Amino acid sequence: MWRRALAVLLLLWSAPAATATGPGAGSDTGSDTGTVTGTVTGTVTGLGAGPTTRPTAGPGHVALIVGVGTYEFGPGLPNAPRDAVAVARAFRRLGYHTVLALDPGHDEMLRQLAELRIAARDARQVVIYFSGHGRVAGGESHLLLRDSRFAAGPGAGALPLRVLSRALSDRPRQKILLVDACRLPAVGPAALPPG
Repeated sequence: MWRRALAVLLLLWSAPAATATGPGAGSDTGSDTGTVTGTVTGTVTGLGAGPTTRPTAGPGHVALIVGVGTYEFGPGLPNAPRDAVAVARAFRRLGYHTVLALDPGHDEMLRQLAELRIAARDARQVVIYFSGHGRVAGGESHLLLRDSRFAAGPGAGALPLRVLSRALSDRPRQKILLVDACRLPAVGPAALPPG
């Protein structure tokens, strides 16, 4: 599913190339962690949309890619981190300043979002991709992180989806939020059967 969503983004994107800067600029270093800044022009394949040779994003584009597959209090999702690594590679190839977070806990995720706000201060486009478990609690959608308590109610280490959108709402710019999460049954009062 993520390939189709990313392919749509690729087809819609038509920004001119910018000057490559920073470590690993203009190439995929092959590293699955860390940050790479640069511009890539060439063929992007393996995304389900066919190759493209258009110039791609530049320094004004930032992506936070999160994959949670290991959970302390619930079933794991082995494909979530693999998907996140693949998506991070694709965004790096497109020239995005990309940060990959694998299996973050609640505090680490909040720290990543704070760092994203700083890195995206002057960005024209910011992308957050999340792959992992999700749930509805108290009528609100939540993302489950490594240390989230699955059976507990709201505030048990789960991250409300609104926190992601608020993390980027400080400036006018393009904001793209991609969530690839299975939805666990509701918890709390909303989960009780009627009557």
